[in-house]
Amino acid sequence: MKKILLSLCVAIFVSANTISINDFQSDLYSKSGANNMKKISMSLDIQTRHDDANKAALLDSINIIVSSFYAEDMLTSLGKENFKKTLIKYASKKHGIEIEEIYIISLKIVNEIDIEKIIKAIKDRDLCGEKTLAPNDITKELNKNFGNDFGEN
Repeated sequence: MKKILLSLCVAIFVSANTISINDFQSDLYSKSGANNMKKISMSLDIQTRHDDANKAALLDSINIIVSSFYAEDMLTSLGKENFKKTLIKYASKKHGIEIEEIYIISLKIVNEIDIEKIIKAIKDRDLCGEKTLAPNDITKELNKNFGNDFGEN
């Protein structure tokens, strides 16, 4: 009996097809503001029962489902589990892809420097106009507007 069960388990694992999704990026709404978006990046390994699972259909499913979450929720363990469950149901219903398991290899918020905010801050402070600031004053202004991402000279 044990041999039959073991051989059945081996057959199931051998027949599984793993599709890797690397560096998938999406913009998600943030809870911190109405129009505040955050970019996330994730890498997934998805095991399906089909050898010919359509990667484009999987990417479509991921794109649809991930956009229904807030960026902060995707970083919690509960949010990740809900994402997995929802993705499995959606891929099965919409595309007929039977997902056995989803492994989240990496998931992070990508910190982007918004060039438009920097240009607006420079114009608002007239940093290139009549008033000229010393380099340390420019760094202080940037730190005040964008956090301590800019080091002191």
